[in-house]
Amino acid sequence: MKILVIQEEGESRDNLVSFLESKGAEVVATRPSWPGFFLKAKDERPDVAVVDCSPDPGYGIECAGYLGETGFTNRIKVLAVNVAPHQTARLKRRAPKARIVPLDNLEQALAEIDPAFGESE
Repeated sequence: MKILVIQEEGESRDNLVSFLESKGAEVVATRPSWPGFFLKAKDERPDVAVVDCSPDPGYGIECAGYLGETGFTNRIKVLAVNVAPHQTARLKRRAPKARIVPLDNLEQALAEIDPAFGESE
């Protein structure tokens, strides 16, 4: 499974990438900035995008929305993590195809998409 992680650079992203790679995923990471994340998604053709929707700086919701809008990227499954409760309605409006997943349930959500996820440990 190829996963695109859209999150600001830093320890949290490094930890997430390491975790996903330890489960056998091919991981590509990018920052939530236009047009970089979109071009990365278009070029890499991931199966899933894990989008950090933390409120700071807050571009994750917009990224999740753009991924669902074009023929180049609308087939990508979008999992939104770190969604603040007060941002849930905004995410559902902007990115109706995105699935909100608590970070501690990410492994289970990815296994639902691809049952082979995590089997190569």
